[in-house]
Amino acid sequence: LMLSVGISLWLGPVNVRFRDIQIIIPLLLQILFILTPVMYPAPESLQPTQQSLTAFLYNLNPMTGIIDGFRYCLIGEGTPLATPFLCSYVLVFVLFLSGFAFFNFSQNKFADII
Repeated sequence: LMLSVGISLWLGPVNVRFRDIQIIIPLLLQILFILTPVMYPAPESLQPTQQSLTAFLYNLNPMTGIIDGFRYCLIGEGTPLATPFLCSYVLVFVLFLSGFAFFNFSQNKFADII
């Protein structure tokens, strides 16, 4: 919930200012759906047990930890690790707070632009 509200708080004022953003949003959503490991497991080279930049970037997807946790509970495949959840929580929290601040900063200009 906080992820979707945070993204909406960022994209709302941007959409008011630049109307073409509504064309880009479905493309970005489709890319995020492809990058989320729902139908395929995380590649072994991207497992969060390795300390690498690629594994960290892979875990920045907020849904990675949730999907891996459900996969472990339902199928028993893989091991639930704290790193993807921690990355998700930090990213979502920062996105929500920065989106809230950005929305409050730019809401005074909405009437002038529209």
